[in-house]
Amino acid sequence: LVVDDDRMILEVTSSVVQKFGFQVISASNGEEAVRNMDRYLYAVITDFHMPIFNGNDVARFAKKIGIGRIILCSSALPEGYCEPGIIIPEPGLFYRRIGKPYKLAELASALS
Repeated sequence: LVVDDDRMILEVTSSVVQKFGFQVISASNGEEAVRNMDRYLYAVITDFHMPIFNGNDVARFAKKIGIGRIILCSSALPEGYCEPGIIIPEPGLFYRRIGKPYKLAELASALS
């Protein structure tokens, strides 16, 4: 499952993951991702800052149903960033964190 509210990033990432040999379900926001998620998914690749549900919400639901490989692809905030009122990725929720723009080898490694 690939989740991103930026249509271009969603299409490119979905295409790349398909070329790695995976079947892909795409979602343009966190709510759509949760609606389309099932426990048989191999991985969830998600953006963090999205309308409706953010990356933490998507990851929490994925973990709840038993998906362990949750990959965060985010350019918005560096690791460890903290500022009052800013929502940041919860520690321990994500299997791997990849910064955007990501390298293909980095994404492939996270999926292997």
